[in-house]
Amino acid sequence: MKALILNGSPRPQGVVVQALRTAADTLRQAGADIEWIDAYRMEFRPCTGCMQCRTTNICPLPRDAAHAVGEQIRQADLLVVGTPTYWGGMSARLKMLFERLVPIFMGESALGFPQPRQKGKRALVIAACTTPWPFNILARQSRG
Repeated sequence: MKALILNGSPRPQGVVVQALRTAADTLRQAGADIEWIDAYRMEFRPCTGCMQCRTTNICPLPRDAAHAVGEQIRQADLLVVGTPTYWGGMSARLKMLFERLVPIFMGESALGFPQPRQKGKRALVIAACTTPWPFNILARQSRG
């Protein structure tokens, strides 16, 4: 099994990275081939919203690390994504990467309806938030 671990945390020793390392160790013990990607160390341009990827199925921006990650996601049997929760969502760098990966995760039917491209692929999301209870719920930060 080929597992791709996508770290969306800017903190190399943070809680998310510790959890991802534990996941990687467990997968390695089970015989998985692990690839690790740090979103905050990658060089890639942000999505320009040109929508060309909707018809071509590939981002038209000059080739960069986001294109390579897309290929790795296609080839992986398991995707493990880790991110801290900032203002109720994923980290900014991870969000920027996911915006570039739209053609990897989603296509469109002739009528414009979304069609999943990674359907059936196993995935695990690891998230952490330091907002204390009850503010994590009141401010919609996270629930655990």
